[in-house]
Amino acid sequence: MQNATFNATNAVIAKYSAIEGNYEANVFKGCVHYLCDSGIFADAFSVQDAERVEQAGVDCDEMGMLDCNELVKAHDGGEDLDCVKCIAELEALGYEFDVA
Repeated sequence: MQNATFNATNAVIAKYSAIEGNYEANVFKGCVHYLCDSGIFADAFSVQDAERVEQAGVDCDEMGMLDCNELVKAHDGGEDLDCVKCIAELEALGYEFDVA
């Protein structure tokens, strides 16, 4: 792995490993678990994501990740869910370094 790829990837991992997860210990681990194992979007949530989803009364198991994210944002006027930001940043790296 080239230095630029390694450094950029490690920066994203560090950023989302510092955010407490609702199911896993942190958001990065939750996203990996969701994408590579369970397929259950709620497994990727941060603690804050879970609180926002609950307050919005959204059942994310019944819809896709992006639909759930948009409904929560529409409800509280906030930013994307932490887990959605993590997945988007990892996906962007894949395209940037042509490994997607």
